[in-house]
Amino acid sequence: MKYEIENVYPSESINEFSVAINGLSYLVIFGRHVNGGFCALPRNGVSCELSAHDDFGDIGYNTDSINGKIKDRGKAQAIAEAIHIVASFNRKQEELKGLHDKTVS
Repeated sequence: MKYEIENVYPSESINEFSVAINGLSYLVIFGRHVNGGFCALPRNGVSCELSAHDDFGDIGYNTDSINGKIKDRGKAQAIAEAIHIVASFNRKQEELKGLHDKTVS
């Protein structure tokens, strides 16, 4: 089989967290790619595209995308909301680090 790697894109960020929903723990890996966002639930064997705009803040779109894979709207919404919270927290941490670095130097 012949193949060709067409492009290699640098990754902005990959995030990993676990969230408990109804007593079950879900490992979630999410991040940005050249055309938007993605998430993976490795234990469930699924991944999907997400809207990465505004710290993954399009909860409706992201819920629909996750729900299309796991077929449980309540869990999908909880995961979409958790992704947004983690992404927002990480951005704030980076902003604070940037302010600290400017103050120290």
